[in-house]
Amino acid sequence: MFQESQGMPTGPPPAYEAIVASSQRTPAQEKATSERSLALSDQSYSSVDENDEILQTALDFSHHAPSAQISRQRLPGPVAIPQTAGATGMPFIRAYAPVLQSHGVSMKEFVEFVDNFNIVSASSPPLQVLDLASGAIGMIPMGHAQAISAGVQALVKIGDAVQMKTRAGLFVKKSNTDFFHPRGLKLELLTSAALKAKLGMDPATPIAGDIGQSEGLNATERKLAGLQGAIAPLVFDVPSPNEPTNVLGKITAKQQVSNAKRADKKALKSREKYVEMSQDVDEKLRKRTEKVEEEYEMLDCEREKIERKRDREMEKVARKEKDGPKWAREEGKVMKEFEKDMRKLEEDHEKVREKYEGKVGKREGKRVKKDKEARRAEKGVWLVIDSI
Repeated sequence: MFQESQGMPTGPPPAYEAIVASSQRTPAQEKATSERSLALSDQSYSSVDENDEILQTALDFSHHAPSAQISRQRLPGPVAIPQTAGATGMPFIRAYAPVLQSHGVSMKEFVEFVDNFNIVSASSPPLQVLDLASGAIGMIPMGHAQAISAGVQALVKIGDAVQMKTRAGLFVKKSNTDFFHPRGLKLELLTSAALKAKLGMDPATPIAGDIGQSEGLNATERKLAGLQGAIAPLVFDVPSPNEPTNVLGKITAKQQVSNAKRADKKALKSREKYVEMSQDVDEKLRKRTEKVEEEYEMLDCEREKIERKRDREMEKVARKEKDGPKWAREEGKVMKEFEKDMRKLEEDHEKVREKYEGKVGKREGKRVKKDKEARRAEKGVWLVIDSI
């Protein structure tokens, strides 16, 4: 896998503003283009053939033949590109994994692929794109790690016969056959649950990194930090996107800018609320810990009293009884009473411990539940590139 020394890139992923720099329109033009957008979007509900104009334009990047010098070694770990936010219809971040260079995938080609997929997938209903990635995986309880791990490959392909007729589905299929497969690679769309299964992670482990170590990171960077060492490092300093040449692309780009900004703002607000709530939880846990320590001290005092009582009774027996068998019986009675008192003390000690752990678990559960940013990350879809 990847060494942590390769690290997380600094700075936020570039925004999409460059795509729409020259696409400002009057209200009348916006209405006309919006109607056109709806018409194009409706088309994606029906079958799309491989000669579709938008699809063919989006696949221009795949026409470059691979170099004869490409590496045939397997990738040390998959390349995983997340969405800008964990929600259907959100674009995938513009980034590049340097490890792809040795497999004949240049930065320019890969970023063009991401840009084009964002436009093509926006022309398909968001739920169809999500289905393309997950199939029925969302219906499997997260606790069933083996079921997810064993079935993930079949599940993410469960709807191929239907979904590959959508524009996004055909784009994935053609990108594989024309571009990635000749380079010894394959493209998959995976849900966060499927990605965790692929990486051998515990299904209950959040995909996002620890929020306590996420200061200065946006939502996307936090997701990547949570997978550091398991996936290929990414760089965000990539070529600016080409300006879309069709109405759908321009509208899509503008919507993506708006959605991405709104998602980042929502994530920041959610994190601020989480920090406030977490501080309150910490204070309540601190008070609970102090109370438990006091209870433990009282139990320790009680233990000392029980031990002193035993010692006094044993001394009495030793002074009174000289006969061996009778002394042994009296000593047995003292020890039996001592053991009874100690069992009661241990039960009290266990009750205090269980009550404390229950309170801590409840508070920590509240902390996890309130981390809405991490919960949204679980709903995301990933573009995953791996060796065949």
